Amino acid sequence: MLAFLLGALITILLGRVTAYLVSRVGKEIRHSNQELSVNEDWRRFIGGNEGGYILGCLERILFYCVLWDDKPIVVGGWLAFKVASKWQVWANVISLPESIDGLSDIDLKVAKRIWGNELMATFLVGTLSNLVIALLGVKAGKSFQEIVSSIVEFIFSFFI
Repeated sequence: MLAFLLGALITILLGRVTAYLVSRVGKEIRHSNQELSVNEDWRRFIGGNEGGYILGCLERILFYCVLWDDKPIVVGGWLAFKVASKWQVWANVISLPESIDGLSDIDLKVAKRIWGNELMATFLVGTLSNLVIALLGVKAGKSFQEIVSSIVEFIFSFFI
């Protein structure tokens, strides 16, 4: 139980890495495209990441728990669900405007491409980072468990 909790703690603490990487990749994509002049309506349209941080934390914990229990099929199921739900949201809920006043057609197309790149990159970086961090937490916890078992075995060897 102690090893599981230690691995979970490591996974939770390393979660800050995911937040940093997701933020960094988003800023890098936006920064590399600074010359694009989009108006406030577009910025308002694409702004926000409501729930992304909390979802990432829960995803990391899910990955950690199922990998600790050696059930990687659940990770595959979650990834399939995540992709399907993203696809559904983009196909049916979020519709991009065909035009925005004060923005040329080419600038709007470039802005859409940049936003699409940012969404895809943050989605992939966040998910992969969560998976790697959960794997590191599992490895650390199970290594601790093996070390403790070896120490206990060594100590008991003197009494048997």
